[in-house]
Amino acid sequence: HIQRRTPKEPEVAQLAKDPAMAASIHKLEYFDIEGRAEKVRLAFLLAGIPFEDVRLSFAEWQTRKPSTKFGQLPMLTLPDGSEEAQSEAMLRYVASLDGKLYPSDPVARLHVDEAMGLAADMDTAWGPCFYISRDPVRFGHPSDLDEESKTALVKQVREYFMATKFPGFMEHITRILEGTGAFLCGPEPTIADCQMLPTIRYFMRGIADHVPTDCVDAYPVVKAYVDRCLALPQLQTHYEKK
Repeated sequence: HIQRRTPKEPEVAQLAKDPAMAASIHKLEYFDIEGRAEKVRLAFLLAGIPFEDVRLSFAEWQTRKPSTKFGQLPMLTLPDGSEEAQSEAMLRYVASLDGKLYPSDPVARLHVDEAMGLAADMDTAWGPCFYISRDPVRFGHPSDLDEESKTALVKQVREYFMATKFPGFMEHITRILEGTGAFLCGPEPTIADCQMLPTIRYFMRGIADHVPTDCVDAYPVVKAYVDRCLALPQLQTHYEKK
């Protein structure tokens, strides 16, 4: 099914500057979850660029999958009809349309990429905690683990992550924010914030077993940062719908 944002007058005026873009709007396809598409959604919202937010069911995905570029989502259809993959490429593409979310200054851009890399590191470190019950062999466990053993294993690795890895990431983010102020790279949001916000919120939303929803409360600078991002007018309506 499709959730379409109706373009507002300022957005229409912005698109009108580029006839190719004015002919259509972008279409972003993903599942009805935040996942890898959320950072791209946030970039579109912060840039004020209208887009179709297409949320596929898993049944619809089976039909769509063979026609995708790399057999995966998200997929972004550009106004000219071409289809592109890879969420971080999409993120930088949207930022290039906006001109503010990804600075042109090489050093400022380096800082944005650095913060994005930290968010990606956090996702990578969490990966085994997420996938281990689905594919235990991949992580050195027998393929015939019973459900009770899988449940115990998930609990073990997630509690270990929260006790030993999560605090370090929160401390890194705290130090960045103490040096930059409101957002990861200065007084205004960038695509680094588009990537980091969903990464942190994942641990706060109660969707991962054995991860307490108050896990960020011990890091007031990070908690204030999340609240500050969610208070951005462009994002308020988006998250109020959830």
